[in-house]
Amino acid sequence: MPWLKANLGKHCLAPLTGTDFRALQAAVQIIELSAYDDSPEVIEAFAKIVRRMQPKCQGLAYYAIAYVLDWGDRSRIWRQAGLPERKAAPAEITKAEESEVQP
Repeated sequence: MPWLKANLGKHCLAPLTGTDFRALQAAVQIIELSAYDDSPEVIEAFAKIVRRMQPKCQGLAYYAIAYVLDWGDRSRIWRQAGLPERKAAPAEITKAEESEVQP
């Protein structure tokens, strides 16, 4: 996940367990699928995978949406997935303002 590290800091993945890491990878794959198939089932699959992550790590999936789609798609996908409003990444990386994150 070099893209997340480049945008959120080199230690942003530190809180992830092995399960969290694999769930994050799966979430990115599902978002890639959503670029071609925007059916509710695909968004539901994204939500289910993100919920398998520790709550403190779920914010990484929010940021990862922009890796595949656009920055503006993050809130839309998150909301469609019915995930709790969450724009912050884990506490370890919230020091950086979102405006400092590079696309």
